[in-house]
Amino acid sequence: MPFGKWADFDSCVADFMNQGKDKESATKICGGLQARLGKESFSWVGDIKPEKANMIRGKAIHPIKTCHPEDWETPLRVYLEEELQRSAPNLTGKPLFLDHLYRLNGKVTGAHYEDGAIEYTAELNDEQVLNLVRDGTIKHCSIDYNANFEQVNGFAPRGIQFKHLALLKDFEPGDPASSVEVWEAVIKRLKEAKMKEQAQPQEFIYYLVKDPAAFLEDRFSTTWIDKVNGVQAIYGRLRDNPESSQPMALLFMKANGWTLQGIQTWLHDHPQYAEPSAAGVQASPAPPSQGGLITEMKRLGEAVWTRARINDPEAPEQLEIAGEPSLDEVIAAVEDALSEINDAIDQVNANFQALQSQKTEALENQLTVTSDQKKALEEALKSAEEKIKALEKEKAELSKKLGEAVIEPGVSKITKDVVTLKNEIRRLLPERVPHSYGNDYYELWKNLRRLTQ
Repeated sequence: MPFGKWADFDSCVADFMNQGKDKESATKICGGLQARLGKESFSWVGDIKPEKANMIRGKAIHPIKTCHPEDWETPLRVYLEEELQRSAPNLTGKPLFLDHLYRLNGKVTGAHYEDGAIEYTAELNDEQVLNLVRDGTIKHCSIDYNANFEQVNGFAPRGIQFKHLALLKDFEPGDPASSVEVWEAVIKRLKEAKMKEQAQPQEFIYYLVKDPAAFLEDRFSTTWIDKVNGVQAIYGRLRDNPESSQPMALLFMKANGWTLQGIQTWLHDHPQYAEPSAAGVQASPAPPSQGGLITEMKRLGEAVWTRARINDPEAPEQLEIAGEPSLDEVIAAVEDALSEINDAIDQVNANFQALQSQKTEALENQLTVTSDQKKALEEALKSAEEKIKALEKEKAELSKKLGEAVIEPGVSKITKDVVTLKNEIRRLLPERVPHSYGNDYYELWKNLRRLTQ
């Protein structure tokens, strides 16, 4: 799958390795670039055009670790990417619920693993709940399923068979990146953007990537690189390699607030679009500085680009482009940009690992405490039951010895001992059981309360 200027992911990795990066660093860089420049989410949906305003869509679950302290058997769940990819289709046709409690009039109409998550579309025939999605009251969802669990660094569900998809109103999501949105809102945003684009000529700031003389004159096209932020590219076919489509220039929409300084920063973060040197090394603009900014301002021009001028680069009012940077400056800029990207990715990974370690340690400590408490209460219950049985047996034996009107002195003492023991056990029991202790702890507490009444 092509992204950016590369035909596929392997081409991107090979390109950066040719620039001196090791395979691991090149893979990390290309992974980040592919996430930003790759295919649009929900591309699997195709050209679905819902006639009704009752369609919703979103992301159900990502590869993630979730904590469930109320579940003694699988308190830490690990959702593996390969398992989500395999199980995604069987979410199709499953019913919709509200907060896992109330069944709604709706179902999932399609599900697919794409862009790092199980994406779904669904039909919801409940206007009240649809309004809660529209106003943002409902913006997350959750899954319910049956599965076998494999113990890894936690418990990984295997063979997932989905039961339903729940829209969350009063509960927090296990996956905070899950989402729900009404499809009509998505279509409305796209239509508004398209109408705005067609309503008036677009003003751009023009950035030259390659010399236009290197391209075939009649093989140019435009494409969006970042439609949200207003960045387009003019692609063409190289004269010496007509099969290769390469960016000739970038167009930054002035309506999106682009300035020369902002373009400098964007180019620094997207080195694959900086102008390559004669030796084929990918250049990255240096960070803004007094000398660097002046040099870059010479390479950037401003013009009003109508659709006619985009299709005909030879139209009047050609931009004047000043001198090019030296090869040493280009190579230094590339190394600086790639080093910063690599360092940033490593820091994100380190922060993520530290956070997961803290969560796991806290959960293990909580499980240890609650397990000890449960064991102590079970021992107390067992001891109390044994004492009560012994006293009841002693009471029964004494009752056999009593006549109809004869009461031996020891009976009142036995009754008093039983009452004292029950009162002492009741005094040790808490008034209520916290929800996080789980059902087993609650049942134990309830039995002790019953025995001591």
